[in-house]
Amino acid sequence: MFKSLKFKYTWRSYQAELLKNFSLHIADNHFHVIAPPGSGKTLLGLEIVQRLHKKALILSPTLTIRNQWENRLQTFFTDDVTYENISFDIKKPSDITFSTYQSFHAFYKQFEDKDKFISFFKKHKIEVLVVDEAHHLKNTWWNSLNELKKHSNLIIVALTATPPYDSSKIEISKYFELCGEIDDEIAIPNLVKEGDLSPHQDFVYLSKPEGAEIDFIVTYRKKIGVFINELKTNTEFISFIKSHRFYKETENNLEELYANPEYFSAILVFLHTAGENISKNKLQVLGFNKGEKIEFPQLNYEWVEILFQNLLVNDRESLIAHESYLSTLEKKLKKLHVLSNNKVNLVGNDAIYKSLSQNPSKLTSIVSIIKSEQKTLGKALRAVILTDYIRKEFLNTSKKHLPLINKLGVLPIFQFLRIHLENKKVIAVLTGSLVVIHHSILEKFKQYHKVNKEIG
Repeated sequence: MFKSLKFKYTWRSYQAELLKNFSLHIADNHFHVIAPPGSGKTLLGLEIVQRLHKKALILSPTLTIRNQWENRLQTFFTDDVTYENISFDIKKPSDITFSTYQSFHAFYKQFEDKDKFISFFKKHKIEVLVVDEAHHLKNTWWNSLNELKKHSNLIIVALTATPPYDSSKIEISKYFELCGEIDDEIAIPNLVKEGDLSPHQDFVYLSKPEGAEIDFIVTYRKKIGVFINELKTNTEFISFIKSHRFYKETENNLEELYANPEYFSAILVFLHTAGENISKNKLQVLGFNKGEKIEFPQLNYEWVEILFQNLLVNDRESLIAHESYLSTLEKKLKKLHVLSNNKVNLVGNDAIYKSLSQNPSKLTSIVSIIKSEQKTLGKALRAVILTDYIRKEFLNTSKKHLPLINKLGVLPIFQFLRIHLENKKVIAVLTGSLVVIHHSILEKFKQYHKVNKEIG
């Protein structure tokens, strides 16, 4: 089946080590690998498919990545002869089928009888499922993958550069339920040692927001503060929380409660803040002794986030009887811009982060960083500043008009450096549509071109 496929080059030492351990890990029909960018994650995935020697379905988060898999196969595993036994159409699978999670889920939804969905893969003898960056999966897409895994004896090969450790507990649980425990990892120091990744250090430079940004954040926080304060005296919301099964029937829901103690704690913290008397029995459930003096924490953003993340997202199916009221709460949170993509975030929303990311105060910070590095490295300094947007409206900004620059971009950064650095010759701009160099360098280019022309 895969006899014509063979990796044409020599594996790097860390890749060879991972492949050496592969046979030990695959015994449980799972191979879950963390491989950082640049480590050859796709090539390793293809090698594993070749070694398993079984029909495979490879799922990617985007069409671009899907196409990269096929490109790597033809480039690195064939001797100038195109490997024909592939397919991009999940309805017409071949030895290796490349698809996206979205296409896979759309295919799943076409089957009213889910047994026929499972039978399709058995009929076509697909025995290997490769999931690339599975943490990109949307909530509804888990259903189709888990349905297939549950009712078939598939070998799951999971490859990722970034496990979803910063996701909710439920999302993390779904991820590991599909992918299995992590079997192996390629560490970044190994890439540096091999010369595949430059040695580097990361530093953080804090830029203080300016007046308009501070006002924006303060207004945002005030609205959230008003909302939380109103909740504390909202009799409808208090009654709703008191009717929650964790609070009303604590003893009957211990197993579920212990699986999510933060949720129960958030309920108690809110009710205590709202003036409700919390019985000692409920506190004992959390491990407190009967005679122990309890000091409740303040109802801060974190507790409110936990409460609403569960009420409106994680626990919503169990609260279906209150759906009308939950929809009202959901609209309020969306209006405050604290609920987006099934994630409650009271600390900052996309608008705030976008405002801060484009904060012109960063221009002063960039000047400070470059001056500091010039002082340290002198003429050896080679600095690249990457940013979004050119901002051509600031092309001819003079020193007098520098304070008028209110956006971040290529030309704002250039103008700030041009005005504040002593040696102007070392600054340049390189974009797809605009190049700026010092006139003294331009003369050298002209001389170089003249010499080449004479030689030619």
